[in-house]
Amino acid sequence: MYMRTQTNYASYLLRVWRTNSAEPPRAALTDVNTGQEVTFAALEAILPYIETCFESAVQDEENQGGSSVRHSKS
Repeated sequence: MYMRTQTNYASYLLRVWRTNSAEPPRAALTDVNTGQEVTFAALEAILPYIETCFESAVQDEENQGGSSVRHSKS
């Protein structure tokens, strides 16, 4: 059975709002596991942020000698 690990799975709550029609949308991304919230002034910044989080998690796991994919028997 395939197990989700920190390096191959993440779940976020995305909130998007606009204070008025003349301003671009803003966003907040909340990690549902940690509760950490990050706000963005531009929607275009969300995907690079998520990519950076995944890259950092993979590097951390590799530095600890782990594997980014884990399996368990069921």
